[in-house]
Amino acid sequence: MKAITLTQANIATATFAISLFFSGCAEEGEAADLDCGQFGHEHDGECHCDTGYQFDGTTCAPSTDGGPLPLDCGIYGHEHSGHCHCDPGYLFDGQTCVLPDSIHEACAPDQARHHACRCPVTGVCPCDHGTIESFGGDAFCVPELD
Repeated sequence: MKAITLTQANIATATFAISLFFSGCAEEGEAADLDCGQFGHEHDGECHCDTGYQFDGTTCAPSTDGGPLPLDCGIYGHEHSGHCHCDPGYLFDGQTCVLPDSIHEACAPDQARHHACRCPVTGVCPCDHGTIESFGGDAFCVPELD
């Protein structure tokens, strides 16, 4: 049997290798930090990927099973159950999550929408499919999500 002489370089190399091996592992009783990427979010220690994406062991990547096309909510929101959930201060304009100033479509009576619309400056806002929210002094009808 051959003896191994421990040197500072050997110890540093071994420590680095061990840290690489155990990176991403949490201490017992501690949840690991998951980075699900921009197309998913971590919940209870698991990645929940947006529609059209699946967890590939590292991140939420485009699905290869031919399922529905992913919904792109942009960097200010995430997809959940086929809808965009926008970050606070952002609204869904039908394509992505944007600042309310970008919403120009006026709300109209008897129009069910799946995106926000701008309420009239005067009169009643026809918002029977959602709630009215104010941003910067302007009112918007924000649809209820299923």
